[in-house]
Amino acid sequence: MTATRLAWPKKNLNLWGLAKPGGVKIGPNTVDDKNSGRSSNDAKMHRKIVAQKETITEDFRNLSQAECESVMAMVREEFVALDYLSPMYGQRRNVLFYAKPNYPTLTLPMTVKGQYLPWTWEGLTVTFTEQ
Repeated sequence: MTATRLAWPKKNLNLWGLAKPGGVKIGPNTVDDKNSGRSSNDAKMHRKIVAQKETITEDFRNLSQAECESVMAMVREEFVALDYLSPMYGQRRNVLFYAKPNYPTLTLPMTVKGQYLPWTWEGLTVTFTEQ
């Protein structure tokens, strides 16, 4: 059985397959208590961890209009359930994330995977923050 690297099962979308080479970054997002930080009394650092979450950042390759629409559909969801391979926890399924994209750029005509496209969407990055 092959582990799911990064997918949105609701739409059967393989997000890993749409990424630039090396374009998927998965890492810890430690949430600290509001009183964490440097103490004004003794200048020592104090930390109280409230939660351990993960953040996924994906830089997409040039996308066709249909591919871009599929990815941007995640933004309309309140939270997106993803399956992915975590460096901290191994395989995780149905984990809820908030999806925040940047703005992609419309490019000149090009050929992608042997298909002529009048334009593609370039530079799209989506950051997923665990709920």
